Amino acid sequence: MLNEFVVGYEFPLFKNRPKRDGAVLEVSKEGSYLLPIFLSGMLPKEIEVIRRGKIEFRVFEDNDTGFLLTLIRLGMNALTFEIVFDPTLYKDRKNDISLYTKSNILHIYGVESNNNILQCQRLISIPPELQAKWLNSWKRMLSMGDCNKQYMNWIFSLYRFDLKTLWSYSTYVAKIPEKSS
Repeated sequence: MLNEFVVGYEFPLFKNRPKRDGAVLEVSKEGSYLLPIFLSGMLPKEIEVIRRGKIEFRVFEDNDTGFLLTLIRLGMNALTFEIVFDPTLYKDRKNDISLYTKSNILHIYGVESNNNILQCQRLISIPPELQAKWLNSWKRMLSMGDCNKQYMNWIFSLYRFDLKTLWSYSTYVAKIPEKSS
């Protein structure tokens, strides 16, 4: 699956995605974590930040439900994104949490959102603290059954805050240092 991702060529996933900035977390049937970051008019400095910049992860949690909104910041401040993920949408996976434990590698892709061309890519190990938070949340969500509407209502309720405020309200989880040349 991963050999389809070639810099300078069309990104093979989300071809019908609306052309706007944002990040999308996907977990393949094989258990690989994929995080395409879509940016319109991607600048060379943004490509460099995705390829080599430090990465910080934070989470906003609902302790009652276990719902989680992950926030990622690449570089100093410029690239900050929300990562929404609902494991109950994958009907073919039979609510099996073990799929999400098969890998701790996150494939990050910088994609030009205007033409869906892959600009850069990076592999990182998911920090254990982050993966533990994801797995705990997703396990709770899977045990709830079809909670998509409830989860999305919770996510939409957070949109009353701008991204800077959400970042400040969220809890630090982990940091990936800047990658040397």
